[in-house]
Amino acid sequence: MTSVTSSHALARISHTPSSRDAERTRSRKARPGFPAGLYENKLSKENPGRNEAGTGPSPSQQKRYEKCGLALFFLLAGSLAAAEAPLPATVEFNRDIRPILSDNCFYCHGNDPKHREGKLRLDLRDEALAKEAFLPGKPDESELIFRILSDDEEELMPPPDSHKKLTTRQKDLLAKWIEQGAEYQQHWSYEKPVRVEIPAGENGIDYLVRRRLAAIGLKPSPEADRRTLIRRLYADLIGLPPKPEEVAAFIADPSDDAYAKIVDHLLTNPHFGERMAIGWLDVVRFADTIGYHSDNPRNVWPYRDWVIASFNANKPFDRFTI
Repeated sequence: MTSVTSSHALARISHTPSSRDAERTRSRKARPGFPAGLYENKLSKENPGRNEAGTGPSPSQQKRYEKCGLALFFLLAGSLAAAEAPLPATVEFNRDIRPILSDNCFYCHGNDPKHREGKLRLDLRDEALAKEAFLPGKPDESELIFRILSDDEEELMPPPDSHKKLTTRQKDLLAKWIEQGAEYQQHWSYEKPVRVEIPAGENGIDYLVRRRLAAIGLKPSPEADRRTLIRRLYADLIGLPPKPEEVAAFIADPSDDAYAKIVDHLLTNPHFGERMAIGWLDVVRFADTIGYHSDNPRNVWPYRDWVIASFNANKPFDRFTI
């Protein structure tokens, strides 16, 4: 995948100028009364770096294009390699498996009988087991693994005509999931939350973030400088940039709790509620006008103000959603 993408990018970088200009030349030559040599001469004068014919890059430009293409090749290769995260120690159905099945399998093996193939459902564990789609603990003997690894287009799943293809990591996740028992989970909203044990003296959020980063093979970024930190805080919490004097004061504050003081200050800022309300109002499709042919106003602004006030008052979620 990487080599194909990069070679196409290299072809565009290397050949687009000459093909585009050659087409322009041909189109002008085809017009009655258009002087045949005028456009070529103009190309040579306006683009002194082109070759003598005026239809392509000079040798030095060609080398630069090729260097750009090679740089793009290695950039893409590095990006794709970095994106391949290691497999988690414990595979979870909702986090790791359901997205794979939903995107690639449920259309033909889900809850819609009109599209179902082979009378097989993979969205229900009992029915998948009844059809022997997989054998918990035995990926090497499971039909599902045989199908996703098959070289035979008649056996391969997803089938080629679906234009879907599993990645190596997705195949490994399915195999490891079956090896670990192929347990299903309900939709996350019906799963009972389990409190994670946080080591004594650790910040809970920091601990969980670091644990997740380690699980997917990433490391925390180095701490940003003071100017960047305060700008990020203001953007995240109130959606506005800090004033120059606020940046200067934060940079000059040597105290250990300088960052915490900025956070506390912004949480009491009235703009905090406005910033937090944006996402919620988008979800409920809030609008001050009807939005159809007449676009008449409607008197719903009290709800907007109530949402903003709720965030500013730190109203508990269960009360907010009643």
